[in-house]
Parts: sequence; C-alpha cells; structure tokens
Amino acid sequence: MTKRNAILIAVVVGVVIIAGGSFLADQRDGFLAYHSLLNWFRRDGAPTQTPAAQNPPCSLNPKPREFNREPYYTGKLYDSHLHLPTISGIVSSVSTNMGLPTPAWDKNLSTDYLNCLSEAEGVSKIFGFHLLTKYSHAGEVKIAREMEKKYPGRFVHFLMPTFINSWVDVEVVTVANILRKNPGLFVGLGEVKFIDGRSGPDDPKAHELYKLAREHKLIVMMHPFNRHKELVEKILREYPDVKFLFHGIDKTSNGGGPHEEVDNIEWVMKILRDYDNAYYSLGSQLHFYGFKKEHVGKAVPSSETLPRVRAEFNDTLDQTFTRWKRRIESIHDKFIGGETDRWHRPHFDAELSGLINEFIRSFIGGLDPSVREKFAYENAERLIRGAGTSLSPN
Repeated sequence: MTKRNAILIAVVVGVVIIAGGSFLADQRDGFLAYHSLLNWFRRDGAPTQTPAAQNPPCSLNPKPREFNREPYYTGKLYDSHLHLPTISGIVSSVSTNMGLPTPAWDKNLSTDYLNCLSEAEGVSKIFGFHLLTKYSHAGEVKIAREMEKKYPGRFVHFLMPTFINSWVDVEVVTVANILRKNPGLFVGLGEVKFIDGRSGPDDPKAHELYKLAREHKLIVMMHPFNRHKELVEKILREYPDVKFLFHGIDKTSNGGGPHEEVDNIEWVMKILRDYDNAYYSLGSQLHFYGFKKEHVGKAVPSSETLPRVRAEFNDTLDQTFTRWKRRIESIHDKFIGGETDRWHRPHFDAELSGLINEFIRSFIGGLDPSVREKFAYENAERLIRGAGTSLSPN
C-alpha cells in the first residue's frame, strides 16, 4: 500500500467516525451509540468497561497522618473542586493525547471507589465536574443520575462544557436540554476554562451559559486567565443574580503556559470585596501535578510526585499560611475551602489523596477557630443552597 493511499484511507475513516458521531450524538442514546460505531473500527473489538462492572468493595481505612502539624482540623469537610473521570474511553484517549489526561471510569477507578475514598478521608460532599463533549454528553448525564441514586447527597453535580474547538465542544442547546430533562440534578456549570486561546468570559457562547445559569439558579465555576480580568468584572456586573465561583487566578498565566504566572492575589481580594456574587475556592498547594517542565500535560505517576510532596509539605504549608491566612479571615464568608482539584488518575491514589487531604486539614486547623467551619463546609453549603436543587446538608 502506498503512503498516499494509507493517508487517504485514514482520512476517510476519520470522516466516517466524526460524521457518524455527529449524527448519533443527536439520538436518544447519544454517546453510547457513537461508542458502538467506534468499537466497530477497533481491531480487537473489545468493549469499553463501564462503572457498573466489577465495582470493588469499600476496604479503605483512614490514612494515618504523616506530619504533626497542630492545630489540626478533624471536622466536616467538603471537596469543592474535583474533575470526575469520563464515561468514555475514547474521550479519555483523545484528551490524554491533547495533553489533558482525563481518566475513564473502570474497575479500579469506579464510582464505588471514589465514594469509599471520600468516606475514608471524612469528606461529606464532593463538587464533581462531569466533562461534556459533543459525543459523550448522554453518557455523562446517565452516570450523574446513577451516582445520585446510589449515593444521594454525596456529589454536587456540575456540567462541564468544554471550550476546546467546534469538533469537540458541546452546543449550548444540548446543555439546555440536559437541564430541562433533569431538573434538580445539576447545581452548577463548570469548570469553565477557555483553553482554546480564542474564547473568554465575554464570548457569546459563555453568555448563553450564564443565561442558563440564571434560569436554573446554577453556580458558574470558572477559571479565567490573567488577560480576562476586565472581562471577569464585566460579567460580574452584568449577571448580579448569578453566583460565580472562581479558582486558580491568584497566580495565573495569560493562557500560554504555567511558567508565565502573574500574581493576582490583590485583584482576587478586590472582586470578592466589590461583588456580592463572587466567591473563591482554595485547597491544596502541593505539587501533585508534577514539578518539572516535562510534567506539563502528563499524568505524572504518584510514585514520582510523592517524594517531592512529602519533602515540601511543611514549607508549602507555611507559605500558604503566609499568603492566605489573614486574607481568608478578613473576608471569611467568600472563601470555599477543601478543593483538591484532582483530575489525573494518579491523583486518586489513596496514598497521594490522603496527603492532599492532610494538607487541607492542616491548613484549616491553622485558621482562626471562628473561621474554620465556614471555610471547610459552611460557605459551600450556603453557596449551593437553592442552587439547581435544595441539597439538605449531611
């Protein structure tokens, strides 16, 4: 076979997959039908595992503390920022190849395992982000329904529409249909992050999402870049009746890479003071995503990050106190604590996850006693109360 013919065949197959997926994504079974089409092209034809398959029993015990930081918070805690695995092995593979390594649910990383891990760490609720793409939205909604039925009140479900490109991004009308057909299931939209390099908080599609948030009383969880500061304040003014939960912008880039960081902590404090609808979430500052330049865009094994995390635990905690303690205590009703920002598969490793949890609890313990519970869960409870659905606190 000539190289030209091989390329031609690859292009034709790709077009068929994409066209078929575009058609099937509009059908009742959405991604499930699309997934079947893709499996037809696989050499082995092996089906992708689903979360229902071989869920392991809960056998995790609370991880012993490794550091003797006192005072230490042992009370109720919410995880306010967690990227859930995707229902789709295809989405997982494609996103990983793009440098956005998203794991898929399987027998090792199942909903039962995640529920068990949160119990072992004393986490009452998880703000869980369901990644929506054009071809996987039906499957993501289905698993959200299953999770809520199986673990009622454990997960606070957010729909996460992408801003990547038109081939991947789910349409706003699809998000609207999901919300209409699943009243009360979702309490927020996000994480909204404009990684396509073109969009921003003032993008027309973003405005359509804000309008949906207003209609359904949803929280908008957003991670803007440094270049978006003026636009962030613009939307806060335009949508005073929509609650915006920001994160990751106290040190952020213009969107060009993690090594172009700009310190925006005083601007964060300004928007929290100036806008009643602005909130900020904060969690572990440990380098569990990696610490080398070549780690960017990779799911770094926990065996590689754990030694660094342990070596830097105390120094990083001290730096976090210096940077945030007095600021949180000065506007104690606007900060949501406990976010792990777990995303890559190694982040769900029980040993690494336990250290992230220990860091967060060590930080909360160092806050003024009058602020600890607010930061750990009370502000989060107040934020989600009446948002999409009335979730009764545990």
